[in-house]
Amino acid sequence: MTASFSITNAKVITRDSVVDGPVRVEDGCIAGIGGDAGDTTLDFEGDYLLPGLIELHTDNVEKHFAPRATVVWPEAIAALASHDNQIAGSGITTVLNALGVGDYKGRKARYHALQATFQILKE
Repeated sequence: MTASFSITNAKVITRDSVVDGPVRVEDGCIAGIGGDAGDTTLDFEGDYLLPGLIELHTDNVEKHFAPRATVVWPEAIAALASHDNQIAGSGITTVLNALGVGDYKGRKARYHALQATFQILKE
C-alpha cells in the first residue's frame, strides 16, 4: 500500500456521527472524508472505521506474564508482545497498564511481571 490511498465503502465513526464515504490518507495521516476516492483504494466492504480506542486501566498484562496459576512465562518481551498484539487486535491504540506490586498466596507472578517490565523499559 502506498503512502497515499483511499479507504472506500466504510462506515466512518466521527465525534458526532457515522459517515458513509471514502477516507483519503496521505503520508500516513487522514487528509479528509468524502470526495473522490482516487486510484489506490482499500475496500472496507461496509465495515466500521473508528479512531483507536484508549484503555485507561487494565490488569491484563499480568495474565500474559503468568497465564496459569503455576506458569510464569520465561521471556518477558514475548509476554509483552503477546499482550500488545491482543490489545492492538482489539482496536486499542493506547493502554495504561496497571501492575500489582503485592503478591498473594505466596506466588511471585506479580513480582516477576513488575521486575521484567522494568528491565525491558530500561533497555
